Amino acid sequence: MSASETETLLLVSPDIFHRREYTDMMGEWLRDGGPIIPSALVSGSLTYDEWLNRERKFESEDTCPRGMVPSNLYFLTRASDGKIVGAASVRWRLNKELLHNGGHIGYGIRPSERGKGYGTRQLRLILDKCRERKMEKVLITCLKENFPSQKIVLKNGGVLENTVTTSQGETFCRYWVEL
Repeated sequence: MSASETETLLLVSPDIFHRREYTDMMGEWLRDGGPIIPSALVSGSLTYDEWLNRERKFESEDTCPRGMVPSNLYFLTRASDGKIVGAASVRWRLNKELLHNGGHIGYGIRPSERGKGYGTRQLRLILDKCRERKMEKVLITCLKENFPSQKIVLKNGGVLENTVTTSQGETFCRYWVEL
């Protein structure tokens, strides 16, 4: 049994009090050089407060930017030390683009915490959020060569429907999880 299986993990909405942890996590991700997933984590030139305000707009149909779908971003935190070990974004409905590639859920674990079982537990907690919203099934996509993510989805009941290739030449696996 890995340490992550016995640790208490919490899904929390980003808050002003997460500024330092967020900055540490993003610095680590940038040094790693890999993609930052979910992309909602990327603040660009925004300050933390501006980024947080932007993310909160996505939470309601009334304030969600035009052409986007309502979503919530969650940090996966370790209860013992408050460290943000990952993040997930849940889109509560799909548009045409998300149905093709993107899906309902995007998730990632910060580089230093990968390989410890956090991804599997994070997705399980996110799927519980989807059940609370009475969703019947969710679509999760990942790059065809992202074997760790595929393993996480499969451990959480994902069933591969097909693969799709984007106009940029990237091939994604499309998994459905029945809730």
